[in-house]
Amino acid sequence: MSLSVALAVKAEVLKLLMQAGADVLDNDATNSTDLEVLKTMAASEHWLIPSGEVTFQKCLSTTIKSAVYVANWRGLKVVAKTVKDIKSSGLNIREQDSSTEAIARHELMHEMRTLSTLRHPDLVLFLGASLDKTTFFLTEYMEGGDVENYMRNQRKKSGRDDFKPSFNVCLSWCTAMARALSFLHGCARPIIHRDLKPLNLLLTKDLTLKVTDFGLSKIMRPRLLDPYLRDLTPAPNMSGGVGTYRYMAPEVVRYEQYTDKIDIYAMALIMYYIASGKMPYFDYRGNDPEEVLKAYLRGEEPRPTMSSSIGTAELRQIMQDAWAVKASERPSAQDCVERLEKIPRAKSRMFGLF
Repeated sequence: MSLSVALAVKAEVLKLLMQAGADVLDNDATNSTDLEVLKTMAASEHWLIPSGEVTFQKCLSTTIKSAVYVANWRGLKVVAKTVKDIKSSGLNIREQDSSTEAIARHELMHEMRTLSTLRHPDLVLFLGASLDKTTFFLTEYMEGGDVENYMRNQRKKSGRDDFKPSFNVCLSWCTAMARALSFLHGCARPIIHRDLKPLNLLLTKDLTLKVTDFGLSKIMRPRLLDPYLRDLTPAPNMSGGVGTYRYMAPEVVRYEQYTDKIDIYAMALIMYYIASGKMPYFDYRGNDPEEVLKAYLRGEEPRPTMSSSIGTAELRQIMQDAWAVKASERPSAQDCVERLEKIPRAKSRMFGLF
C-alpha cells in the first residue's frame, strides 16, 4: 500500500472514530505524520488552501502565541490566524519560548480541526486552512471588530464611561451568544468553549454578533445516557486554569472538575458588561480581576453589582441565575435562549444610545 493511500485510509478511520465518539481530536497533531493525516482530511473535505493563494495584509492583533491578520484570498477579504513566529520577533530565544510556540501550534491545529466540523449562523465561519510550511486558517472577515473594542470606541465617541448599546441590540447580542452555546453544548460530542469573553465575540458591519476563538475549547465525550441530558459528566482530565481571569468561573479557578456550565457563568458576566456598560467587578478592590480570583480561592463568592438601571428585571434574573454559586443550578444555554426570546423588545430608544 502506498503512503498516500495509507494516509487516506488513516484519515477515513479517524473520521469514523470521531463520529463514534473516540477521543482522537485531543491527540497531539504537531508531528509530521499526523500533520499529513490532517492534510488528507482537509483535502477530502475540501478545506485545504494552498498558501500561495493568500496574501497577508494588516496585522489585527497579536498574543504571546498567535497573530491575526486581514488577508486576501482569491479577491475575498478574510481573516488569517497563525502561530506567532517567536524566532523572527527579535527576542532572545529561550527554552520556554520554544515550548510556547509548540503549545501555540497545537492549539492552532486543535482550533482548525474543531472549526472545520462546525457550521452555525452564530459562529464565525471557517473557510479553510493552509498546512504548508506556514500553517494558518481563514475565517470570514467581521467588519465590526470585537465587542470589547467596539464598546471602548463607543465610550470615546460618546464621551460616556458607561456607554451601553440599545436594549434591543443588547438582547440581540445576548441571544446570539446563548444560541451559539446551545449549539456547541448540544453537539453529539459537546464542546465547551472555555474562553468566552468580549474579545472573542465579533460583530458584522450591521452589529450581528458571532462567537470565535476555539483554541482552548474542549471536545467532550458523547453524552453517556439521555442525549438530551442537560448536565455533562465531567471528564477526569477536565482540570482548571484556562480562560480569561475576569470571566473565569469559580470552579475553574479552584481547579475543580467542571462542565459546560462554566460557559454559562462567563456568558452571564458578559451579559452584565453589555447591559450595564461596565466591566464585571469594576467596583471590586480596584477593578483588579486577580483580586476576584483570590476571593474565589478563599471560598468567597463575589458577584457584579446589580442595579435596576441594568436592562429589565427579566434580563437581570437570567444573569443572576446564570452565575449561581452551584454550577448545577445554572440554566442551560437553551434555557437562556428561550427566556431571552420571551423578553419584549423595546419600541423606542429608551435604553442605551442607539
